[in-house]
Amino acid sequence: MHGNRASETGVSQAGEDQSGLPLPRRYWAIAALCLSTAAIVLDGAIAAIALPTITRDLGINPSSAVHVVTIYQLVSVVSLIPMAALGDRLGHRSVYRFGLVLLTISVLLCFFVGGLIPLLALRFAQAVGASLALSVSSALLRSVYPSRLLGRGLALNTIMVSVFSSLAPTLGGAILAHARWPMVFASAAPFALAALLCSRALPDPVRRPGRFDAGAALLYGLVMTMLFGAIDGNVGLPGPLRVALLFGAIPLGIVLVRRERRVERPVIPVDLLGRPLLALSALGSLLCFAASMCVMVMLPFRLDSLYGMSAPQI
Repeated sequence: MHGNRASETGVSQAGEDQSGLPLPRRYWAIAALCLSTAAIVLDGAIAAIALPTITRDLGINPSSAVHVVTIYQLVSVVSLIPMAALGDRLGHRSVYRFGLVLLTISVLLCFFVGGLIPLLALRFAQAVGASLALSVSSALLRSVYPSRLLGRGLALNTIMVSVFSSLAPTLGGAILAHARWPMVFASAAPFALAALLCSRALPDPVRRPGRFDAGAALLYGLVMTMLFGAIDGNVGLPGPLRVALLFGAIPLGIVLVRRERRVERPVIPVDLLGRPLLALSALGSLLCFAASMCVMVMLPFRLDSLYGMSAPQI
């Protein structure tokens, strides 16, 4: 009996060790995921340091310049979860690579921007590209690493997020000391291009059967946009309209939750939020992110206008 158990354990461990990509292909795939994480984090976090410079260069007021950050946040919130469902249907590697291509092109096009509207359009495209790549990164991680090393892969990804979130303001200030503000956005391009080159090593795309529920994705986007408009004061909406948006989003959210609970493969994983531990963890992460972004957006203007600091000093 003990011999049978030992043999079963050995077979299980052998199967576990054989999961994931073989070496050295796995190392190239890990490099792709790390580099794309660096590009996405830089693109999202580095913009705030350039806002005072963009304000002066484009001749706009600070409240308008803040939209450079808020439109990126809004598009990310609206598109990230539906993009993950889209990746299941089209294949994770295909969605990942298309997102990197879109991100690279849109950050490089910032060199040709002459006004706020074109810049906001490019930030919209950057957020879509980042969401496409980021939404399938966790699924790709599970395919790249053996099961016994998955925790190490998640830890490495978290380290990359922390390092480049901390590095973004310093790098942005250093760039602004020697170049114009479009170079701040272009700083993500080398990482994205390198990730794109390494992405050939990622697992072959596997498509799950079934259609993408575009209706649920649009309803989710509508609910998130209404909540964002109601909560974010930088949007500039009058108070009564913001209250109407808030109370209008509540019944639509209830309709969305009920709709997603009835389908076998929902676009929005509402069943996961029914678990208290996971729901509280998600809420804590959301509040921490919101607080950090408030500081990151407000502080450059504060240091620039009140203390007269230059971009490198900020």
